[in-house]
Amino acid sequence: MVAATTLLGLSSIPYGKLADRLPLRRMFTLAGLGWVALYTGYYLSRSPLEFAAFFVIPVWPAFWLSYSKALMDLSDQAERAELFALESVLSSVYGSAVGILAGYLADLLGPRELFLLSAVAAAAATACVQLLLSSQAEAHPA
Repeated sequence: MVAATTLLGLSSIPYGKLADRLPLRRMFTLAGLGWVALYTGYYLSRSPLEFAAFFVIPVWPAFWLSYSKALMDLSDQAERAELFALESVLSSVYGSAVGILAGYLADLLGPRELFLLSAVAAAAATACVQLLLSSQAEAHPA
């Protein structure tokens, strides 16, 4: 399994090429829909083999490249390092808070239902990013 996920991690290369060709909004949409498919697949899996088939879907590289490209596009060179530092701190705090909340929700709802909740959250986040990037594009036309 580790070898398969490592091999699929190499998907960063074609995803990077795709991110250079697609508008940021479309790339984020593809990555967001990837998360929805991934978490829905986890939820619907009835066996460890089915779960493993979804586990190797390389969604993270698509999201990470979209996210990094957005930070680069939305910042100028003078503020970029400060923006990335702030993003790193916020990601750590957010990651800790989400980890604690996810543990609580898994105890409350059950682990399978947490996958369904994650799919819904990914769909909502994808819609929000669409709105945010749409308003950003209107405010700063190319």
